[in-house]
Amino acid sequence: MTAFSNEKDELKENRSKPRNFVTTQWSAVVRAADPSDPSAAASLETLCANYWMPLYLYVRRRGYSNEDGQDLTQGFFGHLIESNALEKASRDKGRFRTFLLSSLNNFMANDWHRQHALKRGGGQTTISIDQELAEERFHNEPVTRESPDHYFDRHWAMTVMERAMKKVEAEMAVKGKGRQFVLLREFLAVRAGQSAYEGPAKELQSTTAAVAMMVKRMRQRYRDFIKAEVSETLSDVGDSDQEIQHLLAVVTSG
Repeated sequence: MTAFSNEKDELKENRSKPRNFVTTQWSAVVRAADPSDPSAAASLETLCANYWMPLYLYVRRRGYSNEDGQDLTQGFFGHLIESNALEKASRDKGRFRTFLLSSLNNFMANDWHRQHALKRGGGQTTISIDQELAEERFHNEPVTRESPDHYFDRHWAMTVMERAMKKVEAEMAVKGKGRQFVLLREFLAVRAGQSAYEGPAKELQSTTAAVAMMVKRMRQRYRDFIKAEVSETLSDVGDSDQEIQHLLAVVTSG
């Protein structure tokens, strides 16, 4: 299944539509770079918790063991949240994705080697990491020659899509449409003719035309949530289409 496959064709038609976004988490963090600002720290911690997976997998791809990878990732989060690293987060470089990877590479080259001398497990856990899930994903990855940076961006894109999909699922569950989501989720990322809807239509006691309309509405919500997720990682919401195009290109070339 090629996720984001519908985004490229539909970005143009959506650009002209007005979108209202609240202040994004990352833009709030950048503006409130003072480490003593509790709202900035809380937003940064939330963003780190949401996007730890690409960082952890990047560290593993760089050759670190699973134990060292977990220690390094946790150490980095602690450093990022507790230090004044945000003072270096220029609005001209307002992608949280870029800021994180650059900061992680600096940390790996400097602080990590010094801090690793400390006893493993002696530090405070900053972000909850599902190591079993991360390791399963890491070991299920096909052998590839892609660069670590491309690998990181691809998993960042996958995380964006997964989070958007979970929000669609949660929204539909609240509306009592959980079964509809289960039957139709596979159509959100790929095009399909109405004949493909015959099975779901029978399950839902509906028609293929009605199911096609359900899928169209679900796709729109999926796109909305993808854009909202991406916007939360940018200091300028106006860059969201460009960021989505980049993530699309990374996924389709991975």
